[in-house]
Amino acid sequence: MTEFGITPSGFRRKTYEDIIEELQADQRATMYDDLDVSDESIVGQQNAIYGQQIAEGWEQLEELYNAADDELATQRALENLCKLFGVYRVGLTKSRVTLSCTLAEGTELRAGERFAATTDQPDIRWTPVENYTADSDGPHQVDFECELGGPITAVSGSITTIATPIVGWSAVSQPSDADPGEYIQDDTVLRQVRRRAIAARGSSTTAAILAKVSTEFADELVSVEVYQNDTDYPDADGRPPHCVEVLLFDGDPAAIPDNDIAQTIASVTAGAIATYGNTTGTAQVVDGDATAPKTINFSRAVKKDVYATFDVVAGDDYIGDVALKEWIATAANKAHKPGSPVPWSYLLSLTFRMTDENGVTTPTGVTKCNQVRIDFEESPTLQQDLDVAFREIARFSTENIIINST
Repeated sequence: MTEFGITPSGFRRKTYEDIIEELQADQRATMYDDLDVSDESIVGQQNAIYGQQIAEGWEQLEELYNAADDELATQRALENLCKLFGVYRVGLTKSRVTLSCTLAEGTELRAGERFAATTDQPDIRWTPVENYTADSDGPHQVDFECELGGPITAVSGSITTIATPIVGWSAVSQPSDADPGEYIQDDTVLRQVRRRAIAARGSSTTAAILAKVSTEFADELVSVEVYQNDTDYPDADGRPPHCVEVLLFDGDPAAIPDNDIAQTIASVTAGAIATYGNTTGTAQVVDGDATAPKTINFSRAVKKDVYATFDVVAGDDYIGDVALKEWIATAANKAHKPGSPVPWSYLLSLTFRMTDENGVTTPTGVTKCNQVRIDFEESPTLQQDLDVAFREIARFSTENIIINST
């Protein structure tokens, strides 16, 4: 007899077909062998009604069983598992950008009432993060956020239109790229965050340190890795014996204060383990009945700006130079961690297809890429691979990408 419910291999639910087959067998055994249980008979129609209801009950039992397994739990059930470790799903966030607004003294830009926009996308508007009042005549650097949530991009120089004119606000410009927001955190990412939080409660292993730092600074970090040398000799990357090194990148300039990183590392690192790196911070650690300052070492990856020039042939459905720049910069930044080399062939491959946040790929409209010239200096002349040192990280921006489309 087939086992259903909780079995040694997991939960096996009864399907609608299983239920109908069992009902028919029981009815014939209880009443008489030639009972008409066909779909057209009265008994068969009753079985169909009962079978559907029972099948839905089994489906709910399976979901309840899966709710205790973070590999299988979804949506609210997964959120409930995460709450046990203080992990919550990150909601929709908005893109942000600093705009230079030319204002007369006393002019107020009210959040949610005053908007700027790009010339070619007037429906995507940007408003001050909070109310801002100019204390003098002239340009003022004001933090804006997109009216819409999600990863809305805006390359430097594109937001130049005052969408809601007001006396005293005469011009707006965009010195740098917008910092894209995020979609609501999906189940896959939420599972990863939960596992890091669980590891952070363990001993001072590299996994625990990585989990702690990753969780504490999830919004600011671009990349973080933890390495250890548990031998009695210096290793190939220069680490002394018996130490750990946290290697991270949180933007340039750095987004996280040195002492905050030091305190987080100290909170999960055993006192006898040495720390190593190119940066130091001061943590407050327990010393008897009091606390005492302790120097913690870690490494910040040094940013290496990549300059790239693409010679492409555009088809009729070409997305345009600006959109192609945005895609290349975004994809390349996600792909490169500290120490990752920059192959020109990888950048060339990005010119043909884009992949969105759901993994769906679409053509860029580029029919041919004749050459990709890259270098760490402006005006690259060679189609070459770039080596990146272990504690360096390649970074890409639309300002440093040139698209020659024909």
